[in-house]
Amino acid sequence: MRTGQLISGSPHIAWLGLPLALLISAPVLAADEEKEKSNLEQEYSVGFYTLDEDAWRFGKYTGVTEEGTELLLDFRLESRPEWNSGETTSWSLQGWRLGLDSQRVEFEYEKQGAWEFVADYREIPNYRFDDGVTPFNGVGTSLLELPANWVAPPGGSTAYFDALEENLGPVSSSWKRDRLDLYFDRKFGQDLNLNVTWRHETKQGEGTFGGTFGTQGLNPRTVVLPSPIDWETDIMEATLDYGTSRYQFGAAVYASWFGNDQQSVTWQNPYGARNSWASAAGYPLGYGLYSLDPDNEALQFRIYGGLNLSPTSRLSADLAFGTMEQDDPLFNYTVNDRLTIHTPLPAATADAKIDTTHASIRYTARPLTRLSLVANYTLDERDNKTPRHTWVYIGGDSENQKPDEEGRINLPYSYEKQQWDLTAVWRAAKGIRVKGGVEQADYSRTYSEVLDSDETRFFAGVKLANWSKASLSFDLIDSERDVDEYVGNRPYLAYRVPGSVDEDDFDNLPALRKYNQTDRERREYRVRADFFPVEKFNFAFTGASYDDDYDDPNGLFGLQSSEISSWSFDAGFYPWDGISVTGYYTQEAYDSVQTGRMWSNKVTAQDPANDWRASVNDDVETWNLSLQLRGKGGDSLVSDRLHLGLDLTYSNVESDIMVSGAENIAAAPLPALVTEMNSWSLYGSFDINERAALRLSYEKQELTTDDFALDNVPIDGSPSALLLGESAANYDVSLVMLYLSYRY
Repeated sequence: MRTGQLISGSPHIAWLGLPLALLISAPVLAADEEKEKSNLEQEYSVGFYTLDEDAWRFGKYTGVTEEGTELLLDFRLESRPEWNSGETTSWSLQGWRLGLDSQRVEFEYEKQGAWEFVADYREIPNYRFDDGVTPFNGVGTSLLELPANWVAPPGGSTAYFDALEENLGPVSSSWKRDRLDLYFDRKFGQDLNLNVTWRHETKQGEGTFGGTFGTQGLNPRTVVLPSPIDWETDIMEATLDYGTSRYQFGAAVYASWFGNDQQSVTWQNPYGARNSWASAAGYPLGYGLYSLDPDNEALQFRIYGGLNLSPTSRLSADLAFGTMEQDDPLFNYTVNDRLTIHTPLPAATADAKIDTTHASIRYTARPLTRLSLVANYTLDERDNKTPRHTWVYIGGDSENQKPDEEGRINLPYSYEKQQWDLTAVWRAAKGIRVKGGVEQADYSRTYSEVLDSDETRFFAGVKLANWSKASLSFDLIDSERDVDEYVGNRPYLAYRVPGSVDEDDFDNLPALRKYNQTDRERREYRVRADFFPVEKFNFAFTGASYDDDYDDPNGLFGLQSSEISSWSFDAGFYPWDGISVTGYYTQEAYDSVQTGRMWSNKVTAQDPANDWRASVNDDVETWNLSLQLRGKGGDSLVSDRLHLGLDLTYSNVESDIMVSGAENIAAAPLPALVTEMNSWSLYGSFDINERAALRLSYEKQELTTDDFALDNVPIDGSPSALLLGESAANYDVSLVMLYLSYRY
């Protein structure tokens, strides 16, 4: 990694991690008494960066967000034994970007051929926006309340928030991960190996969520709110492998634990009472509660192995069983104690549990000198054992509890996927390879519109690499998904209380199809050509196309077609030693067509005058040009102590959404969504002497975004939604970084 390169993080904990890593390494250093037999190499880089203006999104993952100058520090301590010393122990301690929110410290200790230990600590920030506003007090906590002078008369519209402007306070959304990865690998002789990894991660900051009062028709009212993030995650994986030249076997265990110190957010309803709400649901008595991510855990056991049946054939298998559980206490139907509850919760916890099974077997063979075969079978099963209960809910904290017959039954969704595939590769001649195969997948689901579906996939390809100055490859993939009868109201009937609805009732448009559970034809093309006309010049062309067709002759609604196409050209020119010019140009297009029908009852659901159609076109254009000059001594154009580089990048994304409709639909194309990025950087290093070097970089970056969902949209721009008012990301900044490195 180049010194001074940015990635992601934050300061105070890494400064604690540094002495901790030093403390771990101290016994190692003390134990190495034969200093004359080892080399200790040290390198320290001290520098600073200067940003010419605040730019929150510029430093999304790097931590460089504020105008001004900050000190930076990199260091590296590394001990490697002399090649003829007989010693096999080495260690290193490194730190990057100390002083930034993206700093990192890593310690590694290894006894070659015996064992290895690595501790890697890093901080990873994510900055979303810093220009939001809200009238709520208590941002960052689990209770959000309105100021005492809030005005919200009956009517339930943002137009009545007369005290809004005077009570707005700033809101930002960002979070930071502090992550510690521990890695241990131990070899027991030639055949047995133990590997253990552990990751501990905390995530803290502010996210957002949408809180809603009301449930259907015109009565819902929404507010976008900040939510506290206080997560803690531990992930552990241990594997034990045994292998010889003929067979290999292993066992593994995987476990994860997730904890959330913030279980929920409660907020005061800013809207005045509506006629469709209970009298206690509006301001000031009404409150809502939003449940945040619950604590959960997962455990999986795995065994795997392989056997060389002969010099030309091999059989391998992998089997894993796992379980995932979540049993946090459930919140009551509503946080508003003034609303009527006649039927209590049917359970204190969801007692959620999902068992998973994964099994695969693979056979590879070379029956002929030029023919290779690979056959696979895979089973992937999710068995949801969460108990089913009838929940007599309260809709959106805004009404008294429904009658028992209007309750909802939770659907523990399960599925099973079985897949078979066979691939053959024929080496027709030197540099000519032809491949082909077939894949068959069978899906079974519960509580879904489609219970069973099959997908068949054929693929073929050829690679020509028998030319000294060119190579060419082409792949074609054709697949077809065939589903059983689509019953649109099957999930609806499954979650309603038996006898409370008719068999032909529905909650989704009957003619609407989910894209992942309907018939589909897909065709894919991929091509790549590489050329090396002369020693100092090469170029390549790649292209790909994915075409999905969901069109139904019966005129069903949903995703009708989806097409992704891309092509890219890249080249490299190396006129002299130490000089290189490289670049690429890429175009991508994403096109889709969606149809639907606006409806509110069984009559309008049958009226074609309510039909609408949306075409979405996303075009992406990116190019890059890079120039590097590195001195090689002798007749080189630049000093062998100097390294210079120039990098130019441009990217433009434009999305057009064209909506049209029948006579009852007033529709027009939406404004284009545009994101444009211009970036160029100039960097260089100069070796002052054998031990010292100076590194300097200058980066100029400009981001322009047009987003109709954010630009010039006031927080009360919608009568039924109170927003945060953040704007789309736009900035034009310059970053200068200077480092002085010294090694000894």
